[in-house]
Amino acid sequence: MKKIKFYVLSDSFFIFIALFFTFYAIAKYNGLSFLASLLLSSSFSAIITCAYAVFIIIKNDKKEGAYYEKEYKKALSNHLAFLDDGEVLELFYKYYSSIYSDVKIDNKKIIIPKIKTCIFPIFTIEKITTKEVITAYKQTKKGYKTKILYNSATSEVLLLSSSLKIRIELYDINGVYSALKSQELLPKLEIVGKQKIKLKPILKNLFKKQKAGKFLLFGVLTLLFSTLTFFSLYYVIFGAVLIIISIILKFFAPFESNKNSEI
Repeated sequence: MKKIKFYVLSDSFFIFIALFFTFYAIAKYNGLSFLASLLLSSSFSAIITCAYAVFIIIKNDKKEGAYYEKEYKKALSNHLAFLDDGEVLELFYKYYSSIYSDVKIDNKKIIIPKIKTCIFPIFTIEKITTKEVITAYKQTKKGYKTKILYNSATSEVLLLSSSLKIRIELYDINGVYSALKSQELLPKLEIVGKQKIKLKPILKNLFKKQKAGKFLLFGVLTLLFSTLTFFSLYYVIFGAVLIIISIILKFFAPFESNKNSEI
C-alpha cells in the first residue's frame, strides 16, 4: 500500500463520526446504558471505518497503477513514432532475439525463419491504413506470415485483418507494451503524474467575502434543523460556527474579483 492520502483520513473520520452517533442513538433507543452504548457504537464504527479505509486504499492503488500504465503506453506510442526506423528495428530485434535463435533484419522488417514470419514495426502518430498493411503484405516472403506492430489503426485495417487473420496479424501498442515489458526492454520515459489537489486555493475560494451570505443561510437552517434532531446540541454548535464565520467573512475578509487577470 502507498502512503495514506489526506482525503482518505478525512473521509474515514467523517464515516466514523456519522456511524458513531447513529449506532449510539440506536443503542440508547433500545435501553442500553451510557457506557454500553458508547462501547458498542465505538467498536462497530471503528471496524466499519477501518474496513472502508483498507478497501479505498487498495482500490486507489489499483486505479493509480492503471493510470500510470495507460500514460506509459501513450508515452511509448509517441516515443516509437519519433524513433528512426533503424532504432525501432534494433529494439524489436533485441526482443525477438531473446525468444528465437534465428532472427535477422532485412530492409524495414524483421524475419524469423523458424516460425516463417515477417515483422513490420509501423509506428506513426496517425492511424495506419489499409495501404500500409497491403504494402507490408506484398513485401512478405512467400509462404511467410505478416505481423504488423503499430500504435493505432483505422477500422478498415481491423476489418481487413479479421478477414485475413491466417496471413496477417496485428499487434497494437497494448501488445507491444506487454511484450517489451516481459523482456525488460521498455525505454525510460517521463510520465506526467496526476495533478495533486491543492488545499490552499480551495480554502481561499471557500472563505471569500462573497460567501458570507451562504454561510449565514446554512447556519440559520442548521439552527432551525436542530429543533427536529436527536442530538440538537451538535447542530446548535455547528450552526453557530457557520454564523460566526459568515460575520467574519462579511466584515474582515477581503473582496476578491472572480475575473481572471491573466491573458
